[in-house]
Amino acid sequence: MFLTFDDGFATIAEHALPALSERAMTATLFLPTAFVGARASWLAREGEGARRLLGWADVRDAVAAGFEVGSHGHRHLQLDVLDRQRLEQELVVSKKILEDETLTVVQSLAYPFGYHDGKVRAAAAAAGYRAACEVGYGVHRRDRDPLQIRRLLVDPTMSGERVLALATEGRPTFAQLARRHTRPIWRLARRARAAAGGPAS
Repeated sequence: MFLTFDDGFATIAEHALPALSERAMTATLFLPTAFVGARASWLAREGEGARRLLGWADVRDAVAAGFEVGSHGHRHLQLDVLDRQRLEQELVVSKKILEDETLTVVQSLAYPFGYHDGKVRAAAAAAGYRAACEVGYGVHRRDRDPLQIRRLLVDPTMSGERVLALATEGRPTFAQLARRHTRPIWRLARRARAAAGGPAS
């Protein structure tokens, strides 16, 4: 089992990392490199744009403590609606910045918003990523594509019992299943919005 944290919120350093270190546990932190040390402005529409993010000193401290750092894109964009040049830039720039700042080899990626398709996976592989995480609504199988690693979502409303059941059984909720089956239609809508110059969501 692996623990991952997306976005790099400052509260990770304040709460999660010390708690994990006390238990001799580590995790992977997926960071959108354009926002390290700043605010989560991509969440402004949700009213969360002022949330503070980890700074580079925090990131380096986490790496020194044994935590892995991976890419979450450079500007936290929907990768599957970008043209090829912008897609490659998002993946390559983020990887290089992380490697330069942490002096580690970065091989893992978490797709922003969980969005990806064959074009995105091919670009990720070409950029040097060996593993990439989607959102996923079930337990990842070892024979599945390492560029399509499923993850189980844990949110603040979940009880300890629900988190344990999720980790051991990997059962998605009805709402999660519904979202998975509407993904192709939603992708078309997002591509149309991107072509028209609309905001990401």
